Amino acid sequence: MAPSRADRTAQKRWTTDYDTLQRHKLFRDPPSNRTAYPSLAEAIKPHVDSFNSIFAQDGQLHHALNEIGSKAFLDGDPSLADEVSEPARRNRLEVRVKEVFLDKSKVPPGNKLNGNRDILPVECRERHVTYKGRFQGRLAYRVNNGEWKETVREFGFIPIMLRSNRCHLEGLSPKDLVNRREETEELGGYFVVNGIEKLIRMLIVNRRNFPMAIVRPSFENRGATYTKYGMQIRSVRPDQTSQTNVLHYLSDGNVTFRFSWRKNEYLVPVVMVLKALVETNDREIYEGIVGPAGTKGLEGKQFVTDRVELLLRTYQAYNLYNMAQTRAFLGSKFRIVLNIPDDMSDEDAGTDFMRKIVLPHLGCCDVTEANDTDKFRMLLFMIRKLHALVEGECSVDNPDAVSSQEVLLPGSLFGMIIKERIEEWMLSIGASLRDWGRSNRYPSFTSKEFERDFLTKIIRKTNENIGQALDYFLATGNLVSPTGLDLQQVSGYTVVAEKINFYRFISHFRMVHRGSFFAELKTTTVRKLLPESWGFLCPVHTPDGSPCGLLNHLSHKCKVATESADVSSIPQLIAQLGVVGSSAATLDESVVVQLDGRILGFCTPKQAKVIGDTLRYWKVEGSHNVPVELEVGFIPASNGGQYPGVYMFSSPARMIRPVKYLPLDKQDFVGSFEQPFMSIACTEPEIASGDSTHVEYDPTNILSIVANQTPYSDFNQSPRNMYQCLSVDHEVLTFTGWKALSAIQAADHVMTMDLRTGIQQWNAVQATTRLAHGGPLYRLKSGGMDAVCDESHRWHLNTKDRPTTYTAYTTQQMLDSHLVAHSSPSGKNMGQWDRKCGTTTHLNHKIPTVGHNGNAMYLWPDCSWLPRSFVRDEACNLDWCRFIGLVMGDGGINHITNAQGQEYHYIQIHQRAGKPAAMADIEDLLKRLAAKLPGFVINPPCVSGVKQKHTWTVNHRDMYYFFLPMIRGPQAYDPLDDAMCRTYQAPHYQALSRSDNEPILPVPAGWKTGNWWYLRRWIYYSWLYLLARDQARAIIKGIAVADGEWSLSLKARSDTGGSGHGGGGAKRIKLSMDSVQSEQLAVPLINRGVVRVFNSSIPLMHDMSVLGLLADTRVNVGVNHKKGEWMPSIGSNANATGWRISFAFTDSELAVRAPKPEPYDNPRHDGFVYCLTVPNGNFLARRTVQYSDNDKIQEVLDAAQKPFYTGNCQMGKQTMGTPGTALKYRTDNKSYRLQTGQTPVVRPPLYNEYGLDNFPNGTNAVVAVISYTGYDMDDAMILNKSAHERGFGHGTIYKTKKIDLSEENKQNRGRSKQVTHMFGFAPGDQPKAYVRNTLDDDGLAAVGMKVKDGDIIAASHTVSWDAVAGEYVNRDAVTHYHKYKEPEEAFVEEIKLIGNDAGSNEPCQALSIRFRLPRSPVIGDKFASRHGQKGVCSQKWPAINMPFSESGMQPDVIINPHAFPSRMTIGMLIESMAGKSGALHGLAQDSTPFKFKDKEGETAVEYFGHQLKRAGYNYHGNEPMYSGITGEEFAADIYIGVVYYQRLRHMVNDKFQVRTTGPVTPLTGQPIKGRAKGGGIRVGEMERDALLAHGTAFLLQDRLMNCSDYTKAWICKRCGSFLSTQPSVGPYSRRREGGRVRCKRCSRPANSVDARSECWEDRKGERWFGGDDVTLVAVPGVLKYLDVELAAMGVRLKFRVAP
Repeated sequence: MAPSRADRTAQKRWTTDYDTLQRHKLFRDPPSNRTAYPSLAEAIKPHVDSFNSIFAQDGQLHHALNEIGSKAFLDGDPSLADEVSEPARRNRLEVRVKEVFLDKSKVPPGNKLNGNRDILPVECRERHVTYKGRFQGRLAYRVNNGEWKETVREFGFIPIMLRSNRCHLEGLSPKDLVNRREETEELGGYFVVNGIEKLIRMLIVNRRNFPMAIVRPSFENRGATYTKYGMQIRSVRPDQTSQTNVLHYLSDGNVTFRFSWRKNEYLVPVVMVLKALVETNDREIYEGIVGPAGTKGLEGKQFVTDRVELLLRTYQAYNLYNMAQTRAFLGSKFRIVLNIPDDMSDEDAGTDFMRKIVLPHLGCCDVTEANDTDKFRMLLFMIRKLHALVEGECSVDNPDAVSSQEVLLPGSLFGMIIKERIEEWMLSIGASLRDWGRSNRYPSFTSKEFERDFLTKIIRKTNENIGQALDYFLATGNLVSPTGLDLQQVSGYTVVAEKINFYRFISHFRMVHRGSFFAELKTTTVRKLLPESWGFLCPVHTPDGSPCGLLNHLSHKCKVATESADVSSIPQLIAQLGVVGSSAATLDESVVVQLDGRILGFCTPKQAKVIGDTLRYWKVEGSHNVPVELEVGFIPASNGGQYPGVYMFSSPARMIRPVKYLPLDKQDFVGSFEQPFMSIACTEPEIASGDSTHVEYDPTNILSIVANQTPYSDFNQSPRNMYQCLSVDHEVLTFTGWKALSAIQAADHVMTMDLRTGIQQWNAVQATTRLAHGGPLYRLKSGGMDAVCDESHRWHLNTKDRPTTYTAYTTQQMLDSHLVAHSSPSGKNMGQWDRKCGTTTHLNHKIPTVGHNGNAMYLWPDCSWLPRSFVRDEACNLDWCRFIGLVMGDGGINHITNAQGQEYHYIQIHQRAGKPAAMADIEDLLKRLAAKLPGFVINPPCVSGVKQKHTWTVNHRDMYYFFLPMIRGPQAYDPLDDAMCRTYQAPHYQALSRSDNEPILPVPAGWKTGNWWYLRRWIYYSWLYLLARDQARAIIKGIAVADGEWSLSLKARSDTGGSGHGGGGAKRIKLSMDSVQSEQLAVPLINRGVVRVFNSSIPLMHDMSVLGLLADTRVNVGVNHKKGEWMPSIGSNANATGWRISFAFTDSELAVRAPKPEPYDNPRHDGFVYCLTVPNGNFLARRTVQYSDNDKIQEVLDAAQKPFYTGNCQMGKQTMGTPGTALKYRTDNKSYRLQTGQTPVVRPPLYNEYGLDNFPNGTNAVVAVISYTGYDMDDAMILNKSAHERGFGHGTIYKTKKIDLSEENKQNRGRSKQVTHMFGFAPGDQPKAYVRNTLDDDGLAAVGMKVKDGDIIAASHTVSWDAVAGEYVNRDAVTHYHKYKEPEEAFVEEIKLIGNDAGSNEPCQALSIRFRLPRSPVIGDKFASRHGQKGVCSQKWPAINMPFSESGMQPDVIINPHAFPSRMTIGMLIESMAGKSGALHGLAQDSTPFKFKDKEGETAVEYFGHQLKRAGYNYHGNEPMYSGITGEEFAADIYIGVVYYQRLRHMVNDKFQVRTTGPVTPLTGQPIKGRAKGGGIRVGEMERDALLAHGTAFLLQDRLMNCSDYTKAWICKRCGSFLSTQPSVGPYSRRREGGRVRCKRCSRPANSVDARSECWEDRKGERWFGGDDVTLVAVPGVLKYLDVELAAMGVRLKFRVAP
């Protein structure tokens, strides 16, 4: 929550100065009254404050217990309840939990310890136990409304968050914290569970109490009438639990109310909910949705009016006329679901339903009539907004934008689980009551027997240990919940608060996660960085890999509200500002005013802006009791934008941040919802007069705490920001059709190709860029493609020898001949380019133009009239697709109503008698469909016209309506309008055609309907993009049969023998449809050759090009007619152009020869080039049709639309640092410590503000940028051996091992606490000398002792209790030893004896041993600068051989110059200059981002260059240096400076893996994986190539066979099979006969003439002859496994065996 004005006292502002004396003073003498680093405490405040609010007065649990209320149970036998007469009333027991208490952590009452009984967190860490407090509750119960009786119940122990109001560290000063063995700046905010620090991470959830308009295609799968439109609201109760309500818009105009309860979904008509809330009538509901009668604009709301009338009319079927009847109806349906007591009436049960389920944020406890009215008004508003969404008046509310999100606080989630466990425990009392009643013959609740047994037997049998569930939740992060808590995930809620270094530790408290549910989604939409996140989420601080974009970090100034603001005065103020109670019909007249999801009223859009501005002024001013934390979101009216209104929020869990309010020059807190609609200047020079209302305090406020520590981060550029640019006259294939490149938006799904597999994929566009371009353009044109781009555009090209491997080349590289030349088999260079048929293409490289369709067979789920068995049969499915092609090619539809009123719905198929083969094919297809499809009735064909056109008609109503939108075409598209034809874009018309009340364009005078529709037909449905390859080919086959021609490739050798560039190995023969044989037509698919289809519909032409791509064909669109010519296909002089679409079937060929870029003066160039950022690195594009400039004649100049795939745009927390100063009292399983940490010379002011000098993370190193030896290639770095000996990068790892003797008692483990073992030597046992070398007399290792793997570190012996002697005695005189089991040598740092808190005198049963592992840098360890320049130490170079400067300075680190150009980490170069000048002048340099400007006199180079110059050094940071080996001066000056270098925790000693032989996988015989198991490392394809390149081929045999799965196996040399060999059996024994193996496949049954000595028997006793040509070979074991696997699939491998 934002600090109040009283708390904003002026703190000392930290600067970049070293402040050494002040820091030392703070460390040696910590403050006793306040923290020195308030910003650090503020960073973790959301965690601590949210936990405090759980148990606060009127806090979360107080509201939770009120919401739970009391649970009622009835006595008697439940099975006889229906037979009991009305007078025999059952007794009623009510139970409730009045209050709960959580005590601070103390020793148990059984411990008679005198003095301080507090248990501190440090003790729990050292004892490896949970820091927890005693949890109790006051249970009250009564019978038959009698007097309440109370008792206090023990609910177990609950983990306590450190520094919370239940922790002993609450409010302690740094000095007091040190006295309690904590850090001086112990932050808290985490739990100690089993000695491990665990953190509940903050989750991103939907914004509470705000109705969000959503569009989800998955909604359509819920049922036949469901549409993708919905309205969702996450309604949050005062106890922070939530209930999500969803409204679904149905295609018949109805609206359904959906909710989930205990993981089950339920649906209720929304009118039923409305009528159950208040006493209302249809008129009130009608006017609440549409608007009062007589209001302005009502006549234009016909869409809404029709649907509301339908909504009310369909509800009349329920015959429910008032609120009581409706509630009783709902109560009867949901009483079992909600666990309603049997004695409660249906109406009361319905009332309880409305309280718990419907918008509970407006009333969930003691609900009044006013609360129900608020719910009623909010539901009406949601219906109204839903209709606006469907009608297109408003846009979708983006659930992935931070404006639609809030944070689920850790304390809130913790309290929600406690509430749920309490309620589940109360419900379990009912089960216990039933068990008790069953065993005691169901006594009455008023009996003495019940009074006696209720607490002692009934309650005690329930599981009262609520704390156990919380313990499990924190330990595992798994949520075991019967309700799901309205969350989408069940795991991943907690993480270990690792203290690898302080940066990583503090980042845990600032991270927010979208949830593990979203990590499994295939879409990348949820991971996008949206502009709405500015100032709330850090744009750069997100990890690589699977959590990228899902795990974000809060900006360092972003706060999370943890309690509700006082807004009691807001409703009165709103009323004074002119808000009225009812709304007008249109958004132009009235918009809504809401406060925390409650409608306060309505006002005009103009007045809404006044209200927003006035409230903002008052809240910043601090007047009228308007809290400064109030979020005032004013959404202005717009055309199709977000739904307008004034939405105010004061609830917790909101993200808010400080900015300066310009009118008052004071601090204002803005929320994520209101920010997108505000004008906030980034810097003061950017303030626009009359527009800007706010200005940022500092541009760095957008970065997280850790991201702010990177020096000069604004100078670093990502290497992936490469612009790949096409000109404007291109189209891109999206999921809704071809779309102009300039119109593509982020989140549009475009077709891409997986360059590894060649499979087509749909990916969301991540970003779009438009760049001004005045330079040259280049055209790549050939028979296979056509594109216009700039010189930096990137193309993915393959080569002839590697057709599946694509390499990126820019246009400029193609022009500069950087491509790989083609070589002949003899090695002769054949050159680069080949000119033929007027185009120049490359001899070796190709560009992909089509990808393989990876879709599964589409099963037509929307066509319910197609039987499931029909669509699942592949042959039937393809027949249906061919039928679609026939209708779309030259078919039609007709709707006739005869005189008797009977309706006929015809589908017509036409064909001329001159094509007998095509006619026969059509006849066969229709007969097959008639046999398979019910209701598919074929009328005999009628013949008309001179050319004897045959017309088949099929009468089928459902098919008619299936083809209707395709035949009649886009509703607003006029093919006679030249402008529409020139600018046709399918997505535009698909958006328009969704409106039901837009009239279809009438048929012009003189036109036949069929001819008019012929020019407009298209394939509108979205299933077009879901078709499998064979389905697309079947549709093309159908269209081609109707009207098309084929050309088949026939293999025939040419006279030239196939030599030369012509490739004359095949001839192309063009066939008309008349000459195609019937057997060729009978095959369902076309798999070779070229098919040409003719059409006059521009929409269908675009859709057929998509169809061709899905059929794995190269598509080429050409002109067949000009405007005004006779069109035989439609029989008129149409104002249209005929199109010829060619499909070239290329099952394996994905690419065409790459054309040579030629300079091109593009007449359609608009001065810009356009770039898309797509995940796969490419997208499918094509040039748009080029028309004549003459408006009178629509002449097509260039229609060759040829698609092609083109390219697109593309370490601090791992550092070994200082985790803390109280390391002595920590027991982390593994912790790191840097021995020689320093304060950086270059750092921002925030470095001191967060006290990071208390936790140094690296060392200032002199870094030279030079390629000095062969050891610094790539990212490798050379370390000065002298610097290493002085301690550079020295570190230590601490590991803790716990030895628990109670676990040695295997028989009674977990069931008994009896002591069976003790530490020490057994009395009477004489340990050997090697044991006493490491163990002291107490049986424990000596502190400081060096131990290695296998050394003994502790001794113990068995004991039993001797009651006579009163002590534990050993009876076997045997000592048991505990060994050190790590491969690396370590030193025993300390040993802690772990006692218990029971206060008994039992002997010690557990101890904790801490080991210290020194880790000085070795070759292979990883280092990095703060700019991500990470590299491996490749060599420790002697100081005498290191280069040196004129002043004798030697670098500590040498890095390669090539590290900079690829990563563009210019900030590191600036840091080098700054560090160097700071070291020379004794200054701490300020590295705040955005400090310098790109203006003369204000650059970083000038600022630090002058400092270097004044110190007598080179202005640019370069220096002459001399070779340490020869003493000669280098030919070039060397860039050298001071950079803060960090040692990463990735060390070679933790990762090296060595194996000769070892454990193997039983199935394959190959080594298992895993370093800890002694497994092997996978030698992949790249590793194999590297070994071959080094000439070490035999190493492959040694690694991959001899030391892997070396196997000796018998093989038959004749048939080449492993599987047919088997050992022979002797005639008198079943044992193997001397190892003789025969091949059964190559032998034959023996007969009487075969020599007995050459015969053999198998295990069945059958005699065989021959098969002895076998031999023993050494092969990899996995080869035999592969042979068996393939044999199971019917594939036989044959091996040739030769010497």
